[in-house]
This record gives sequence, structure tokens and C-alpha cells, in this order.
Amino acid sequence: KFITGKLTAPVSQSGEILGYPPIYPHHVHMKVNGVEHVLEAHGDTMCAEENGGKACFLHTYPEGYGMPFDGQARSGEVGADYLSLDFLLIDKREFPAPPMIFFKEVAVKWSADETLTPVSTAMTHAKASKGSPFATTMVAQRPSFLWSTAQWLVDGKLVISREDQVPWFHSHKPYFRAMWAFAASPEELGLTGDLLWQVDDQIGGQGARDYDYVWAPDGEDPLTALKRRVNQSEAGWEALRCWMLPEGEDEGFWEGEGGGDVQSRLWGPSGLSSLGKGDLGGEKILERVETTDSTAAFPESWHQRWKGNSYDRAGEVRCGPGGWRFKAGDRYTVLSLNGIHEEMADQGIVSLQHNAFFTLYESDNKTDVGPSYEVYGPYTSEETMSYSVSSSWLRQEEGGQWMAGKETFRERYSSGDEWQNATFNICNETQMLSKMDRMFQHEYYDAARVELDAIQNLI
Repeated sequence: KFITGKLTAPVSQSGEILGYPPIYPHHVHMKVNGVEHVLEAHGDTMCAEENGGKACFLHTYPEGYGMPFDGQARSGEVGADYLSLDFLLIDKREFPAPPMIFFKEVAVKWSADETLTPVSTAMTHAKASKGSPFATTMVAQRPSFLWSTAQWLVDGKLVISREDQVPWFHSHKPYFRAMWAFAASPEELGLTGDLLWQVDDQIGGQGARDYDYVWAPDGEDPLTALKRRVNQSEAGWEALRCWMLPEGEDEGFWEGEGGGDVQSRLWGPSGLSSLGKGDLGGEKILERVETTDSTAAFPESWHQRWKGNSYDRAGEVRCGPGGWRFKAGDRYTVLSLNGIHEEMADQGIVSLQHNAFFTLYESDNKTDVGPSYEVYGPYTSEETMSYSVSSSWLRQEEGGQWMAGKETFRERYSSGDEWQNATFNICNETQMLSKMDRMFQHEYYDAARVELDAIQNLI
């Protein structure tokens, strides 16, 4: 009846959960009804040790909530719910490292309690540049801003629970600095297209692609520049709903120039201080791990040849005490500050970013629950938003019998001008099988299968 949580983690041959290092979970996409990022994990899913470490591979929904999923429908039935999985795990130990066998463990938490409140997921990404690997956008090496905008599909509210890590934000932490999510369009926040410049400082002669643009307020502190611009905008800081301000950026934002204006406009002169400092940010998103070697001090192969370095950690999204309610068609904007961290500036890192804001939401209409979806949002409200929506919700086009009895996206989103800049994609089970078959027809996977066959006797 309901999915209520998941675990996706790399494990050793004995079943022990492995952290990062040694294994970098580049991506784990347990897709639900064709939507890529629903039950997912990435390289920044693990928390800093002080915040739970490997325990953060387990994500559960807050008590009383669940994502509807019909596990009894037969495969191939009209509107049947289905899961699909693809992942990429990378052994990040330094070469040469001893052989190591590891696996990906996936688990789904399930409930048949029909009193649970149904929820859906919504993932908002920055629009990717054409040809950029893994749907990324290049950001500058120096401090700069990247943002994306989209619209809510139904009336509802965000489910917010710090204990359960919802919402959460995925990015590549070596060059991520901070994030803000606003209930407003970019234009209402003063984030206009004339601010954007094509990335011009990438290392190694890496050229910018078609959508590799950022706002880099050169010659000015970026947090001060942002605070002033939003303070002077139509929506103002009153539109701020959620944020992530890691250690090193939190004090500069709340207490630096213009920080008092932000606080007073959000919750009044004393409202913010009543939340407590720990509610405002300061989490660790990079954690130092020391070098290991191949001596008897580290008897397990998975614990050998680690590189002493700073590694990605999850951080934590904070949201204001007023919550976040929305109507279908309401604009929202996800903004991030990026730039290589000083301690990693000499490592030759090419800064390709995601800006992915993962949310759990509750629909106002409990008999027509909104879909799980993801959207690639552009910089401006005039550009096209690309939605991927649960295959069990609405039909994509007129005609045909698939999802018979369901209205189409055109019927639901054709009135007025607010949806003229949106495309909708769905992928049913048959289409997903074909898609994944094409995905794995590659010499890389052929070679991997040969190597796997060679080590069967070792398992």
C-alpha cells in the first residue's frame, strides 16, 4: 500500500555497510513509475560522523506518511506501479589497491496501514547543458550563483522533518557553498538574465557548453551582493522557505552585512534568535578522512589505500517555522552559491554541478494525490521547464488505450498561459525496459560482465 523509506548502500562481502571512502556512490536511482530521482542516493548521502555517518544511507518518511504504491498489481497492467534500478559505484582507493569485492544493497520499507497520509516526491534540478555528463551544469571555480525555477503541479504543502532529512539537497560538495529555496520566481527576487555570464575560469581548458552560465559578482562579497539584491526585489526575503548554510557560510550570511535585514524581514527582530543558532545552519558538508596504507594496521582490504582528503557529506536543509504551502502553478526558485573550497583548490577538480532540491509533499486533494515528479528548471520564467512525471498519474497524449480513463496532461494543463513553457514526459514499464536495454548496450558493460564471470568462483 505505501512505501515509507529506503536504504541504498554499498556493502562488503560480509554485508557490512561501506562508507565513502572507500566507495563513492556516484548515483543510485531506484526509480518509481519511471521517475529517476525518487528513492535515490548519491555521493553526498552519507553524513559527517558526528551527524550519523553511514546511518544516513537509511532514509525514512516522517511518522504517519507514506508514498502510495500498489505492490499487488500485475506487471504490465494499465497504470501498474513499478520499480527499476540503475547505479554506479566507484572504488576511490588509491592505485594500486588490493582486490575487493563489494555489492549494492537495496531495501524498501513498506506498510499496509491504510490510515497513512499519502505523500509524493518532487526533485528540482538546474537545467543541464547539452552533452554535459550526468545532466550537470558547469559552474565557475570562483564564487558564483546558479539557480533554477519551476512550478508546483498541484495544491499542497511540503513535509518538513529535520530528523528524517526532508527536504534534502544534492550537490557536489567540493565546490558547493550554500543553498536557498524561495516561493517566488527569479524575476521577483531580482535574479534576472542580465546577471549571467558564461563560465570563463574552468581548469584544463574545459570549454563552457550552451547553458553553462552563472552570476559571479566579482569584486564584491557574494553573500552581500545576494542579500542586497533580494532585499531590493519585489518578493524580498519574505519569500525564503528553506536553506542550507554550511559551516563557514552561516555566520557570514546571518551576521554579515545585510544579515540583520534578512532576519527582521523573515520573522521579525526577535523571531530568528528564538530559533536558536543550531536551527540556522553550520553543518559539515566536507569531512577530513586520513590516509590508510596496506600494512597490518588495516587488515581489511576495503580499509586500505584511502587517500587523505576531504569527502562529501550530506549537510542538512533548514526550513522556516511557517512551513511552505503552495497552489498549482505557483513559481518557486532554488538558488545555490558554488565555488571551489580553498582546501581542494589544488586538486584539479572540474566543477560540474547539479543543484538538486529533493522534497516530499502532501497534496490538498486526498482523492487525487499529486504525482512524484522531477523537473529540470531554467534560469528564467520564459524558458521551458522539462517535467518527468509518474506513469501512474495522467496520460501524456491524446488517443491510445494506455492509462484509459485518465485525463491527459493537455486536458489538465491547457488553460491560461502559465503552463505554456512546460513539457511533460512519462515512462511506463514497457518503455523503461526498452530504455534500460539500450542503456546497457555498451562495451563498458560488456567488459564488466566478462570480469564478473571471471571472479564467480571467488564469491
